[in-house]
Amino acid sequence: MVDHDVERYVFHFFCFWGPVNVSIDYSACFSDDTIFPASKRVTAIGICNIVARALTILAPLVNEARVPLPMLSFIAAISIALIFSFSFR
Repeated sequence: MVDHDVERYVFHFFCFWGPVNVSIDYSACFSDDTIFPASKRVTAIGICNIVARALTILAPLVNEARVPLPMLSFIAAISIALIFSFSFR
């Protein structure tokens, strides 16, 4: 059984690093014309908005799941975003 204090600290850690990573990736990827040219930048931002809205719709359903599933899905989403952000260059 997992200690609830450790679980709480892990949750707060990922809640902090999620938005920080998003802002760093956004400023690094969309401000440089070599990664995303201006003609494709709008499409990339649109795709990111579609994915973000779809995950926002699914968030209440994931929240109602059993205890480890919401945390694991949150960690998986952040890990996938991290892997994709490293594949840009």
